[in-house]
Amino acid sequence: MKRFALLCLILCAVNCTVAVAGNRTFSGFFDGTEPTLVSGPGTCADDGSQMLPYLNGGTFQVDADGEYVVLDAGNIGFTGLGRIADAAILIYEESFDPANPDANLRAAVDFVFNEVEGEDFVFLDAGTDYILVIQRWCEGVTGPGAWGALIEGPGSFSGAGFPT
Repeated sequence: MKRFALLCLILCAVNCTVAVAGNRTFSGFFDGTEPTLVSGPGTCADDGSQMLPYLNGGTFQVDADGEYVVLDAGNIGFTGLGRIADAAILIYEESFDPANPDANLRAAVDFVFNEVEGEDFVFLDAGTDYILVIQRWCEGVTGPGAWGALIEGPGSFSGAGFPT
């Protein structure tokens, strides 16, 4: 049995390719002094009927076109740990204008997708500036709270955030 396992390992090593992927973690803290923004597409009030606090998480780029996974820490089981803010992750392409939050919106992540809450897939283009905006969800814990987002995919990242 050990020889069979060793043979399988050798065959896999010879015939398998290793996928190179990068990731970027963004995090911060809502302290209650943030400006507000109308609730956007993919959030709890799609009609823009609520003004919700938001933070600009910074600008980032990827060096490879492809599908990237976006995870919201507030939706993947961490909210029970205390003051973790449930938030929507908004990704803007090239620019973000709070006066016109629908302009340049590439993705809004905060819903159940493939039965994994708070996860979505977003196609990003190499060399494009993306702005990450975090907006509080309209229900649940309010006031001060930490937020976190992870984006991972086929390319390397530069700009805002930090690798994990």
